[in-house]
Parts: sequence; C-alpha cells; structure tokens
Amino acid sequence: MAKMGRPKSENPKIRKLTVKMENDLYDEFTKECEKINAEKSTLIRNWIIEFLENKKK
Repeated sequence: MAKMGRPKSENPKIRKLTVKMENDLYDEFTKECEKINAEKSTLIRNWIIEFLENKKK
C-alpha cells in the first residue's frame, strides 16, 4: 500500500523563535506584510539570511 500524506521535507523548519514587540510596531509590520503579500515568518527568515550574508562580506 502506498504511503499517504505530505512528503517529508529535506530541510524541515523545527526551530521556533519568539519575538516580543509593541502593538503599534506589530500592526505596522502586519499591514506591510499584507501589502506585499508575504508571510511574516518568511519575510523575517529572508532578512536573517540577508543579514548573515552581508556580515560575511
């Protein structure tokens, strides 16, 4: 019988990061994410990658 469900990811996201911020900052960030149609976690992950790549230069 064939396996059912979603295939396993090669690089699963298992680590969790929590950030506390003020209400007005969170609201503004959420609005900007909606404007560019991006998920908050994806945007933050991309910023971290960009930061680390710039740090290496």
